[in-house]
Amino acid sequence: GIFSGGTQSGKNGIAVMLDSMKRFESDAVLQAMGCWSLVNIALAPSQKAVLVKLGGISVVANAMMQHQFNAEVQFRALFALINLVIPSV
Repeated sequence: GIFSGGTQSGKNGIAVMLDSMKRFESDAVLQAMGCWSLVNIALAPSQKAVLVKLGGISVVANAMMQHQFNAEVQFRALFALINLVIPSV
């Protein structure tokens, strides 16, 4: 699948998404949609582990710092952080 297999660049889908969020940190829409994707991806324990390992928490925190007054980014980023840090069952 897109989140587990490699791409031609050797990166999986999660790595590509996090890289896009880092490269386009000033794009509020991309940050909001990236965080919303992380909300859902983090629901799968194995994917959550990959997100954390690849620096997902710092990417989300950076989105919050770059877009302090954007309610969509803040809401979606906070939701992503919650899903990233709560224990998997």
